[in-house]
Amino acid sequence: MELVESHGAAAGRTHRVFLRDGLVDEVETASRGPRLGELLLREGSLGRDGFAQLSRRLLLEPKRRAGEILVDELLASREAVTGGLRKQLRLRLDAVFALRDASVKFHVRPVVARAAATLGAADFLHNRPRARPRFARAARSASHPRAVACRVLGVPTDADAETIQRAFRQQARATHPDAHPDASAAERALCLKRFAELSAAYHTLIDRG
Repeated sequence: MELVESHGAAAGRTHRVFLRDGLVDEVETASRGPRLGELLLREGSLGRDGFAQLSRRLLLEPKRRAGEILVDELLASREAVTGGLRKQLRLRLDAVFALRDASVKFHVRPVVARAAATLGAADFLHNRPRARPRFARAARSASHPRAVACRVLGVPTDADAETIQRAFRQQARATHPDAHPDASAAERALCLKRFAELSAAYHTLIDRG
C-alpha cells in the first residue's frame, strides 16, 4: 500500500506499508524513528559497550543488518532483537497513521521472505480511536460479509456505491495479471487470486447494497 501526501510542504512525499497474509511486514516512511540499537539501549536490552561495538561493526560492514550483528556477536538475545524490531515497526506505522491527508494506491510485489518481525491488527489497532460508521453494528462481527468485503477493498463500512466502485477499479487495474506481463507463473497466480478476492468483495457490497 502506497500513500502519497497531498497537501502542505510535504506534498508528494511517499510512504509504503507492505502487507502479507494480513500482517504488516515492513513500513517505509521518512519518519523512520530510532534505530534498533538505540531502542534496545533505551530499554536496557543492550549495554553501552554493546551499543558501541554495534556502531563500530555497522561502520565496517554497512550492508549487514543491525539485528544480525547483535545476534551473531551475542550482544543481545534473539528475543530482544525481535521485540525491538516489532517496536520499531509499530513506531513507523504510527507515523503513517499520523498523516492528515494522502492518496492511497495498492501494488502487488513479488513474493519475498517474511520479515523477522511482523504486526497483526491487534498490535497496532488496540486502543486506537475509530469512527462509528452507519454500519457499525454489522461491522462488529469480523466475519460479517460486509465487514469482510470492506476490508478486502480497503473502504470504510459506510462507503457508498461510488466509493466502492472507485476502490475496486483502482485495485483491479493494478492487480489484474494482464498488468504484470513479466511476472512469473507464481506471481501471476497470486495476482489472479487477489483479483478474484477483489471481484467477490465488490459484488458482495454492490449486490447487497
